[in-house]
Amino acid sequence: MARARRRLPTLSPQRRNEIGGVLLLAGSLFLLMSLLSLDPDDSAFFTSHPSPQARNLCGVVGAWVAGLVRITLGWTGYLLPLLGFLWAVSRFNGRPSHRPLLRGLSTLLLLISASGLLSIVWVQDQPARILRGGVVGLMAGDQSLQYFGWWGAVVVLLTLGLLCLLLSTELVVWPFLRAGGEGMVQGSR
Repeated sequence: MARARRRLPTLSPQRRNEIGGVLLLAGSLFLLMSLLSLDPDDSAFFTSHPSPQARNLCGVVGAWVAGLVRITLGWTGYLLPLLGFLWAVSRFNGRPSHRPLLRGLSTLLLLISASGLLSIVWVQDQPARILRGGVVGLMAGDQSLQYFGWWGAVVVLLTLGLLCLLLSTELVVWPFLRAGGEGMVQGSR
């Protein structure tokens, strides 16, 4: 006698969006708290004498996550919680990503271009460049400088970053540019 298979209940698209939004919001909040409370003495990766108790708000895991993000991406790591919050709001509004692969690739390129840009501006000693852009920014910045020169690298990285920001967040840029241009015109009068 064959047993009837029990069908698992399926979640509605609205419920899936809410669950995804909650997970994105929680992950973004965890990462933001970890980054804001980063203390280099929390992990042996950054110091030879780590503190016995992690001072990071998110404990040992938060200290390691924040440390890896900062050494990899530098200040650009703070974009990750911001993007996560934007994506969570999008999910709560019922607008999931229609092209997750494109969004993921554009986010990766956004992080690389922003890290590279932060790496090539201001003070040019290597520790300062790694602090601002991380190891990824140092490599992307050096390659950009080698092939495009300083001004060309700035233009290419800004353009790539802006295009990837549009693709990864689905923001509309023209109203911001128009308002900025109108502000500059009024400020010059």
